[in-house]
Amino acid sequence: PKIQPQGNYIAYRLRVSRDNNDEPGGPYYELWVVPTQGGEPKQYVRKPNSVSSVSWTPDGSKILFLDKRKEIDKYKQVYAIHLRGGEAFRFSHARRNISDYALSPDGKYLAYTMKTEEPEEVKEAERNGYDQKVVDTWHTIKRIYLEDLATHEITPLSSDSLHVWGLNWTPDSKHVIFRASKRPFTDDKYMFTDNYIV
Repeated sequence: PKIQPQGNYIAYRLRVSRDNNDEPGGPYYELWVVPTQGGEPKQYVRKPNSVSSVSWTPDGSKILFLDKRKEIDKYKQVYAIHLRGGEAFRFSHARRNISDYALSPDGKYLAYTMKTEEPEEVKEAERNGYDQKVVDTWHTIKRIYLEDLATHEITPLSSDSLHVWGLNWTPDSKHVIFRASKRPFTDDKYMFTDNYIV
């Protein structure tokens, strides 16, 4: 559950099982909101959409979440929905799937992580059926990108030699703090990370 910055509402995900009419797969996660002072919860996003990484805009007027909506975009993007209700709309314009995101406290910038693009020779090998996983090798890492929400201009923020595991903003919206490792492996995530600021 994520409480609105003004403290009046709580947004949460509700796990919903698939039924016989759905394709095989895991559960869906719907978006619901309930007032903190009492009242009935209200459904904002229903299956077959499935939300993750729920958060609020600083002014508490919108709820943000990650979702992949094939009718709008083929990639997982940040979407927003107004507290007053209505249809969710695309908030980010990333060129690949977004993993983590953080909205700046002033509401002007969206920082998010997405994997770097695979080299063309790797894509060609995969198209030709090469699907082996070789230990201690990797072709992509997660970098931080900054999207200006006024212009939708996207700028890389972190080095291409660091794999980012998490990010957050400083209160003045001038810096992004993040945790990263030199390699994109689970052991490195737990034992070989450092904190950085940009």
